[in-house]
Amino acid sequence: MVPINTERLRPPPPHGLGQGRWSGFLAGTTPAELQPYQESPFQVQGDRPGSRVAELEAAIADRRAEYDASGRIYDEILLKRAEHVARNRDRLRRDVRKAIEKEAAEMRRHVDGLERTRQELLDLRRTEVWVGLFPSELLANERNTQAIAGARKAVQGPLLPGIDSGIIAHALFEFLRADVGFCEDVATLDQYAALTGKTPAQLTGREARWAGDGKVDIVGPSFPATWAGSHEEAETNRQVAAYTEATRQRLEEDGWG
Repeated sequence: MVPINTERLRPPPPHGLGQGRWSGFLAGTTPAELQPYQESPFQVQGDRPGSRVAELEAAIADRRAEYDASGRIYDEILLKRAEHVARNRDRLRRDVRKAIEKEAAEMRRHVDGLERTRQELLDLRRTEVWVGLFPSELLANERNTQAIAGARKAVQGPLLPGIDSGIIAHALFEFLRADVGFCEDVATLDQYAALTGKTPAQLTGREARWAGDGKVDIVGPSFPATWAGSHEEAETNRQVAAYTEATRQRLEEDGWG
């Protein structure tokens, strides 16, 4: 058996305790009591584990095969779904439009109900104040309740930054009713044009229209007729594209973007 160096295994003295006093304290420690400290806790017993490279490579190959198969299935499902939508587009649009109209009507009812309930709540509060103060002369004046939250900046400021004036409740409810119309028909200008079979300019009234008597256009520019494949046609197409892009930018500024 390898002899144990008990001095090496002895723990260092605690802070503030001299080496001499600490050595005296440990003087009675026997080698048998220090034996457990000689065995390394990191000692590994048994056979060395074999390599799992082949196993991991096979698992990776399986996962890749599953991923590729999932991609093919997704493509097939997407193609079938596209074919289904194309075959039943008109019916599907009618069904969705019915659901949209139903939800829009429900939203309008909620807005109407909210406006009505707000007024009822104000009337009840007015009655409560009257009951609590009558016949006090304090009832001669009433708080203005037309503005949302009393137009208090502490409430409105964090919620609507940049709006300094109070928001009239009636205007807010009308604004919400207008939002219903926006929600039920929202789309980009190009999407809406494609859905309705019109051009963006036709939708906004900014398309070139001719007076019918050979005079200037009522709205927008006129583009001359050209021969197909000619340089004039290429120049006209460039002008049309530039006009369309400029119109699109103006429409985006108007909220169609």
